[in-house]
Amino acid sequence: MSTSTPNYGLIVPEATDTVAQVRADYATNLGIIDNISGGGGGGGGNVYGAFVNTNRIITSGAYTSANPLSYTATEDCYIYSAVSLQPSTGGSVRIDGELVGNWYNGGALSAYNFEYYLRKGQTLTATQTYSGTTDYVVYGLIQGTESIFTPTIYSDNERMIGIWRNNKPLYQKSFPFTVNLSGGQTATIATISDYEDIVYLNGWLNESNIFYAITDPSLRVKVSSSGQLQLYCSTGLSWSGSGYVTLQYTKSSDVAGSGNWNTDGIPMAHYSTTEQVIGTYLGKPLYQITADFGSEITVNSNTWTNTTIPTTDKKAIISVVGTNGSGTCWNFISANCDSGSYVQVYHTRSSAITLLTMTIQYTKTTD
Repeated sequence: MSTSTPNYGLIVPEATDTVAQVRADYATNLGIIDNISGGGGGGGGNVYGAFVNTNRIITSGAYTSANPLSYTATEDCYIYSAVSLQPSTGGSVRIDGELVGNWYNGGALSAYNFEYYLRKGQTLTATQTYSGTTDYVVYGLIQGTESIFTPTIYSDNERMIGIWRNNKPLYQKSFPFTVNLSGGQTATIATISDYEDIVYLNGWLNESNIFYAITDPSLRVKVSSSGQLQLYCSTGLSWSGSGYVTLQYTKSSDVAGSGNWNTDGIPMAHYSTTEQVIGTYLGKPLYQITADFGSEITVNSNTWTNTTIPTTDKKAIISVVGTNGSGTCWNFISANCDSGSYVQVYHTRSSAITLLTMTIQYTKTTD
């Protein structure tokens, strides 16, 4: 079985590999190397995406109710398996001890497929109630094939450009100025509101078509405790001209995780009571909204129950999940939007459940 290099996932052949397999792996490696170097002669770019390498199985096996699945990733990988459940029983999947999936079987013996990407060192555990075996397979990853140039953008408008070390959004903005300073004078060129940390501060001044860096000891820039962005001219000197100061900063009003990524570059998931587009479904916009009912609603077994979510312009419910006031997640529920004025919810559990919040993903009749 072939292995891969740790940094770029280049395939290392084994002596037992066939000639055809070695040729295929060689072609794959050439594509990876070409993208690393920014193929196309454009001077570089970023290769986006990690995808399942079905040509390389890291490991495979089976597990039972008596011997639950526990796999610690030896490298970044993709794992595919299922949780098999006897009637009226539940099972779950955890990554590093945190619940990422759970199921309840209200009918006959059933299997619930799951798939997850794991980072090297992460441990996935899965439990089921079926005494027989359920197979699992772990695949290696391969990089994307598209080399995408990412431009450097400076703007007078505030832009979110990334994430700071505390998982808060990182913003950038450039501030134009014109000054005429004598020795010891300070000029305020802008006021920064709602900042927490100044991560980066730099700029330049154009004096008679000569460009000077503001990091010059005789011309300094600072942000005061009151949020004033200021230029200072050292004693005995003078500066006159125009330029820009660029800041990168975080905001005290933001909470950790409210940005588009985390510090590992993984996209963040956001649940909101405001409707948002989260992607597409069969070429149509896919919407998501989380309803907070304020107090728990009761959903009896095998009974369609109205929620307070209007069915207006909703065409199809793609997925639904809910929680009760104690934090229990119900992801075996069903929902419809074609029976009356409100989205209805249904489950086959033997006893009633309660819902405090419910998140649905759906398409619209207007798209």
